[in-house]
Formats: sequence, structure tokens, C-alpha cells
Amino acid sequence: MPASDYYKKLDIKQWVKAAEKETGAAIKTPANKGPKKLKGKALEKEIEKVYYKLGHGVQIDIMDIGAVFKMGAAGYEKDGDIEAAIAAAIKKFRKN
Repeated sequence: MPASDYYKKLDIKQWVKAAEKETGAAIKTPANKGPKKLKGKALEKEIEKVYYKLGHGVQIDIMDIGAVFKMGAAGYEKDGDIEAAIAAAIKKFRKN
């Protein structure tokens, strides 16, 4: 059986493993890459979703909202956990 027919019968994961074994080099595919890091507007949008979910009905000074968002971004950069960082920030800045 020619090699081209062999690869046609395999699914993507099997094909990548066979090609890596044959070439001896790792092949980058979306399946074997790590999770994509959020940045810019996507990170702000995710922080906003978490903030509104956890901070609904909580009074926070308008001047402290920026600090809450900064703490959320710092928590994401540190360990990837936006919710824990936002919860800590809300606990720190809440007025009611």
C-alpha cells in the first residue's frame, strides 16, 4: 500500500502521530497547542463578564472599578484565574 493511502485511512490525531514518528519532529496543530492566552479587548470582555456575574448588586465606589479590573487582569496573568481575583477585589472594595 502506498504511503498516501495509509495516511488517508487515519484520523487527524493518528495522522499527526504517524507523521511525527516518520519525520522525528513535532507538528503543531490546534489540538496539541496550549490554551490561547487572552489579551486586549478579549481579556477586558472576560473580566467584565466575571465582574458582572460576581458583583451584581454589590456597591463599589466608581473610582474603584478600575482597580477591580486591574486586579482581575493581574490575577489572570499570575495564575489564569479571573474569578478568584475579581472575588478578592470585590471583597476588598465593597461598600454594602
